[in-house]
Amino acid sequence: MSEPYNPFEDATEYEDKKASEMSNEELRDAFEGWAESNKKENTASFYKVNFGPFYDAINDHGKHLTEDVTRNVVKSFLENEAETLQPKTVGHRYSAISRFYSVLKGEMDLLPHDEPTPTERLDRGDVSGLGETTMKESDDTNDDAFHYLEPEEISELVNHVPEPTVRNRAMLLLMANTGLRASEIQEAKVESVDWNEPSLTVKSPKLSEENDPEIITVYWRSEKVTDALDAYVNLDRPSYPSAESSPYLFVSRQSEQIGYESIRHIVRTAADKAGLQEVIGTDANGDERVAITPHTLRHSFGMMALENGMNVNEVKNAMHHEKIETTMVYLREHEEKTKKAIQSKGPVLGFD
Repeated sequence: MSEPYNPFEDATEYEDKKASEMSNEELRDAFEGWAESNKKENTASFYKVNFGPFYDAINDHGKHLTEDVTRNVVKSFLENEAETLQPKTVGHRYSAISRFYSVLKGEMDLLPHDEPTPTERLDRGDVSGLGETTMKESDDTNDDAFHYLEPEEISELVNHVPEPTVRNRAMLLLMANTGLRASEIQEAKVESVDWNEPSLTVKSPKLSEENDPEIITVYWRSEKVTDALDAYVNLDRPSYPSAESSPYLFVSRQSEQIGYESIRHIVRTAADKAGLQEVIGTDANGDERVAITPHTLRHSFGMMALENGMNVNEVKNAMHHEKIETTMVYLREHEEKTKKAIQSKGPVLGFD
């Protein structure tokens, strides 16, 4: 039996290293070692089996896993796999490749946090033969996934964002104060910010149909959002290489549009650093599911809107829910919170 994986040994081995300085074999071994240490045996095996063919394809062509691989390379590999494999299996390949890059970027700090990985640049819908995603944004109506933060917790989250802090604080403040989904944040454009209202008009990928984009407008009340956006747009954003050519509001150092995985990583890192994060289970692949995600900020907006006196229809319109039943989830959660508050803090009156 082989020696158990020692994460401290790996941490020392890869300390101060960059992925570009490591061989493909070292990168693969680091990823598999992480999986063996942090995941169940069947999950570690899942990653090994499904990442292996991609590793072989890149290695056999003499290319480097981080220096030579682009979104189109991943897309081409997956579509080639789809010629002989079932869509579900191709989806497994995608999941393993995506996890490989997210581990290098997040858990191992081997890739820059403000640069999108090849899979962050790749829209699943652009890959022919790819199965349904196993990880997606929480549905508003999924009560099991309903988590929200109190105002003081939002402040802690924003105060603990990773670098680049000016951009990330502005982004999280905007999400928390408008209820925008991460996919909508990605689509936001500089020219669509109305500084006088203040408001933002953006295409909603979730609500849009093919050839029929749904354009929504969100408003905010907090001057903190306006101030943070102003500091980012006018002082920080111009320093990004793609700032001048990109129409998108939130850019990164090497991309004109921030990726969803980057947004997820920013929120998760901030929640971890602020001590707000908790593990609530595992997904189909055995990966941890955590309570605080980008969608948590949307839930928090809905809850605070109700607590501040907005009625259900006003909240429905503000959050651009298609059905009132979706908004009713927030009302039920609000009523449950009120009940618990009365049971624990309500007055106890009567005769002595």
